[in-house]
Formats: sequence, C-alpha cells, structure tokens
Amino acid sequence: LVWHYGEPFADSSAIPSFYLAELTRRFVTVALNGDGGDENFAGYNRYVGTGVADRLASLPMPLRRAFAYAAAMIGPTSREASLRSRLDRLGRASVMAEPERYAMWMAYFTERERERMYRPEFRAQLGERTAPHVIGDAWVASDAADRVDRLLDVDVNTYLPGDLLVKMDIASMAFALEVRSPLLDHRFMELVAGFPGSWKLAGGTTKKLFKDALRPWLPDAILDRPKQGFGVPIDSWFRGPLSALPADVLLDPVSRARGWFRDEYVRGLIDDHRAGARNNANRIWALIQLELWMRTFVDRLAEGPLELGLAVAT
Repeated sequence: LVWHYGEPFADSSAIPSFYLAELTRRFVTVALNGDGGDENFAGYNRYVGTGVADRLASLPMPLRRAFAYAAAMIGPTSREASLRSRLDRLGRASVMAEPERYAMWMAYFTERERERMYRPEFRAQLGERTAPHVIGDAWVASDAADRVDRLLDVDVNTYLPGDLLVKMDIASMAFALEVRSPLLDHRFMELVAGFPGSWKLAGGTTKKLFKDALRPWLPDAILDRPKQGFGVPIDSWFRGPLSALPADVLLDPVSRARGWFRDEYVRGLIDDHRAGARNNANRIWALIQLELWMRTFVDRLAEGPLELGLAVAT
C-alpha cells in the first residue's frame, strides 16, 4: 500500500479497496463505483451526531462545560460506537466552535492529543496548518444555506478529493483497472446541491432523498438497513494476529531516532489498545503508514515495497 500510494495515506479502507480492485480486474477492465453518494445526499452517520452537538451548543456555556466535564469523567470505551464513547465526543464537541467540532469528528488525533504526542522541536516545525485549519478554511469558504449542506460542501472540498478519490484511484490503477464515478457527474452534483439539506437528512435518516428516489426499484430491507462502511477490523488485528506490528514499527530504533513523537505516548497508544482500554487502531495505523512511507521514499531502504517479515500470531 505504501509503495503504490506514494504518500502517507492513513485510510485503512485502502486495504479492502486494494484487494477488491485486484479481484475485479480478473473479470473486467472498467468498473463503476458509488463515490459521491454520501457527499451528495448526507450519508454519513457523523452528520446526525453533529446535529446533536449543534443543539447542545445552543445551551449556556456553563451548562455545556458541566456536560463536557461529566462526559470526560465517565470516559469512552474501546468501542467507538458505544454510548460512553459517543457521550465523550459530544461532551468535547459541545464546547467547541462549529469548524472545530467538525474537525474533531474528522481527525484521528485531537489537538490536545497531538500536543501530548509531538516532541516540542517537531511541533515547532509544523507551524499552524493543522486539521482544524484545513476544515475551518473550507467551512468559512462555503456559501451553503443550511448546516447539512455546509457539512456536505466541506466534505466535497476536503474528504472526497483528499481521501476517497485518491484511495480508489490508486488501488484500481495498481491493477490497471479503470474506475468511473457516475455520482460525481458535475451536472448531477449541481442539481442535488440545490435541494434543501432537510431533504437529504431528515429525522436522523441519512440519504433520505436518495433512498426515497430508489424505493420503487430496491427493497426496503436494503434501503433501510444500517450503514455498512468499507472498513476492516484493524482494531481486532492489532489485538490479535498483528499485535506485534505496532511496536515493531513504531518503537524500533529507526522510528524513535526521528525525534518526532514522545516514546511514552506512542507506547501508551499501543498498550491501551492491546489491553482493550481504548480503540486506538486508526491512530496506530496512521503512524505506521507515516513511518513506512518515510522508510520507503525518504530513507529509501529498498528499491521496491518493503518486506517487514512479520510473524503473524495464531
């Protein structure tokens, strides 16, 4: 993955995308995908969560701070979808401005976590271009008429071109597979963008407009089932068959010598995850991708994809 992407690419759904492209290329040379459906029609569950956070933000700040404190005292669980984890995110989001709230939903590391992880010298080199600024710039630039369409506008200008399109383009071209995205036709996107956000996200139902439009042709069991992402269980892998991978890559002399991250913080991420205290899989995966990219394209330790020689636990 690192060799083909050529940049630090931390979306773990690149793994199934890569293998799906390889399988698809056995049968066809051109395929269609559904990229753009979520960004056109409000398909992500986080859009619902941001609505709850917005309603909390209307409360007086002392009440929001009290809620945030209580949620932090309860703390998250190792499952991102658990009630405690959701309350933890809502608590933190309730005391933030809108762009900061959405940046928190999108980022693997919060600003506080980055401050604790970075060594001071490395933090000084980075300047101010952090996740809140990237999301904030797109947020301010949007002229959307309502909250839902502003969220979609931000994702169309950040998440879609910076992650999703890159992911599928590289995965497919690795196997000489051409992939087309009909839902990204600019005339279609312009048409849908003109519809009210309340048509797309209604009563906590994502993709409401899209689902209603397709109901004459698709059964309710498909349209109304819970959203199924394109993820892989890296959280289980890092506690099971690949439990040795994070420390082997992130705590070896090559990685530590870069002087970017505090060893104790990285070790804590790994230990907490393996113990089941917190789900740090995405954070760990992002750091692994960054380190392997450095070894491949900066250190140039090999002329091709690196072979890690890992022993898989059974």
